[in-house]
Amino acid sequence: MIREYLRELLAFSRSSVVLNLALSIVAGLTQGISLVMLLPLLKTLGLNADGAISAGTGQSNGITGFISDAFSSIGLPLNLYTILAVYFAAVVVLSAINRKQTVLNSKLQQDFTLHLRIRLYESLTWARWLFTVQRKSADITHVMTSDLGNVGG
Repeated sequence: MIREYLRELLAFSRSSVVLNLALSIVAGLTQGISLVMLLPLLKTLGLNADGAISAGTGQSNGITGFISDAFSSIGLPLNLYTILAVYFAAVVVLSAINRKQTVLNSKLQQDFTLHLRIRLYESLTWARWLFTVQRKSADITHVMTSDLGNVGG
């Protein structure tokens, strides 16, 4: 039943589903990068993990060395303001991606639920009279009011 549902969803809007999945992956990566980036950037300035300021700019190996090289290749000065601006930009990008994903997900959910409602209404409209009469009206009403919302959710 899950395969049928996924097949129907992909047939309805493959591009929206793929874009939503890609945004989820990018959001996860951006969130991880922004959190992992803060400590090495502050270490580059000479701040230790305990908050003490060490002499010089700290060690430049591993992630810290990579960040130092990246800043120097771009031509940005390696100071607190630049580091905080880069961190702030990463957080803003993450927020924009999350907003886009939320809007896209809501639109996809509503459009797909509407698509299923229309298919159900058309099926009931074109169903044989004998089939419709043999069903309880409460069952049909339940499917139309409750079950479609649950499937959409």
